[in-house]
Amino acid sequence: MKTKVMERIASWSVNTDGIVQFKYRIDETQYMFCVTKESMQDVLREIGRLAANQKSPMTWNDAAYLTQMIREVVDMLEPKTIDTDDSNVLIGMDAHAIAWSILMMACTSVFALAAFVFVMWGR
Repeated sequence: MKTKVMERIASWSVNTDGIVQFKYRIDETQYMFCVTKESMQDVLREIGRLAANQKSPMTWNDAAYLTQMIREVVDMLEPKTIDTDDSNVLIGMDAHAIAWSILMMACTSVFALAAFVFVMWGR
């Protein structure tokens, strides 16, 4: 009994205008979607329509994979902003990381002091 394996290839690229171009190929059928943050919901709906079409080679698994990839890529490319009005924001570290750093600095200082006393006592 022979089974047919369908080849599926996905790729994406970003052009200079910030438009993300997704290409998805199922055997000889190639799909191309141009996505921006504003058009993402419309593109995801279109992928769902393609998966629902019985004549389309795209399955619901293909649609789930494509929609997840589109969401991840668009979210990854979206610039993150920092609220500069909040004076309690710590850049790079949170309160737990700062407390851990202080604790490690104190332990290191105690160890260095103990080593110094040991060396000086041994003379």
